[in-house]
Amino acid sequence: MNRFFIYLIKRLYIKLDSALPSHESKNICGNCYKCCTAAARQKVSSLEEDYINHFLKEKGFPSSLMEEYEKFLSLRLNLYNSSARDILCPFYTKEKKNCFIYPVRPYSCRIYGNYAIAVEDLPEKCAYRKLVSLYNEKNLIKVIPCSEDYASIAALYKVYIKYLTFIGRLFYKS
Repeated sequence: MNRFFIYLIKRLYIKLDSALPSHESKNICGNCYKCCTAAARQKVSSLEEDYINHFLKEKGFPSSLMEEYEKFLSLRLNLYNSSARDILCPFYTKEKKNCFIYPVRPYSCRIYGNYAIAVEDLPEKCAYRKLVSLYNEKNLIKVIPCSEDYASIAALYKVYIKYLTFIGRLFYKS
């Protein structure tokens, strides 16, 4: 993965984490992990997928883990598949009650609970229900910290990947 984009995403996450509300307890969720299931339906950009993959390779995790994650993401996007709602993210460990990619977790995972379109989007017993800030398409950039930066970096990465693909086709025609 390109070092420039690693730098950009790391800086964005640092900025975002410092802008998010802090809670006295590090894990206010307790035993709840609903946000780490397909029911949460957060989106993940290709930049973040590649960043997570880079992290996994760096830490020596098997590539099959990223394949499991990609399957989880595709199941999560299917709004009509109720059987997929309780599928747990492959990066979450129930025993330890944590995410082992926590330092590189996606933007959507970082803001989940703190921000939502409706309170009903959070699980019924979610600790964040009383703390959530609501947003809509019109005020998203004003309400959610770093959302404009995130969108810009993710879009720039897409252009970068398309450029590499184009250059690859140009020079490596068969």
